[in-house]
Amino acid sequence: MKLDTIIEKIKEPMKSNGYKKKNLNWFKTNGTITLLFNIQKSQYGSDLWYYNFGIGLNELKDKPISCISMCQITERLDMKLNGKELSPDILLKAILSWENKYGDLKKLQNKAFEGKLPKTTTRHALTYLTTVKI
Repeated sequence: MKLDTIIEKIKEPMKSNGYKKKNLNWFKTNGTITLLFNIQKSQYGSDLWYYNFGIGLNELKDKPISCISMCQITERLDMKLNGKELSPDILLKAILSWENKYGDLKKLQNKAFEGKLPKTTTRHALTYLTTVKI
């Protein structure tokens, strides 16, 4: 499936779920955190890309979080799983699953104490999550 087709198929469901779109970034802020989903084109060809999921802790930034590089917690998913390209429906389920799992500060704090945050969590974020009073 072409990237443009995937973008077209997820655009409205993402908007209905409260995400705003800027370029290939979709983000939603709930005050304390920003959830971000990003499609990253590969440098190795227009038919390759990655899906990036991110969480930005707004208290740790001095400006609004609107791109994946600003997120302190990230995870990447290849465009294919077990050699099969992810459908837009499966991709939307993955985005909603990410949001359900990490979608608020209390959930993030619980995951931090359980040692179950994504491996690409900054030390600064971990310190914040294990010391902040909610």
